[in-house]
Amino acid sequence: MLNCRYPLIFGQKFLQMNIHEYQAKEVLKGYGVRIQEGIVASSPEEAHEAAVKLNAQTGTSWFVIKAQIHAGGRGKGEVKETGSRGVVLAKKLEDVKDQVKQLVMNDKKAALINQKLAGKTTLEQMKAVFPEASINEVPGLRLSDSVIPGVGFAPKAIGTIFGTKTKGQLTKPVQEDIGLLVAKVNTLTPAAAIGDYTSYQAQLAQGASQRMTYQIMMALQELAKVKDYRYKYF
Repeated sequence: MLNCRYPLIFGQKFLQMNIHEYQAKEVLKGYGVRIQEGIVASSPEEAHEAAVKLNAQTGTSWFVIKAQIHAGGRGKGEVKETGSRGVVLAKKLEDVKDQVKQLVMNDKKAALINQKLAGKTTLEQMKAVFPEASINEVPGLRLSDSVIPGVGFAPKAIGTIFGTKTKGQLTKPVQEDIGLLVAKVNTLTPAAAIGDYTSYQAQLAQGASQRMTYQIMMALQELAKVKDYRYKYF
């Protein structure tokens, strides 16, 4: 667990919709977008049953297990106590249950830490409960950042911080792949008004063009019945 005190640059107001990956895939599939099929499981036993089903359908013996949490970069962070990540690869059926069990244990740990932090109103009080935790100061944090210096990849925590509108306010505990984070706002600096959005429009247009190129390539692969097995070698 990490308790961090952050000064930050506070930008414009924004709205955020959080949906899980499997939910997003269902929406895309409903509009005819080609997706990689998967099965949602809520326990190690269900995950093993899903792996057996996928093995019967496709013949694969490799399974990618993804934690369904509202955060990006699940595969980049690492839990120090266990070394596990939010995206793991099981190379045989027997490994699926163990991999999912580790992910579930991480969620249980976060819930237990949250319970112990209940009622604590300062970072110092929280550190008294968890002496091994650290309190760091990070200047100049921006909404566009995805990494907190000295902490690691924490996009969900950064989004929560920028939803904080009062100086001195603590955020709720946020679970990331690297641990549980709590932040305190030291200073708020409003972002300067943007007079020209031309560059942002160009970025959006470029992103849309790249997505279209990728979708065309996927469609051609499907029509030509091309199978991509590069994942076996990297």
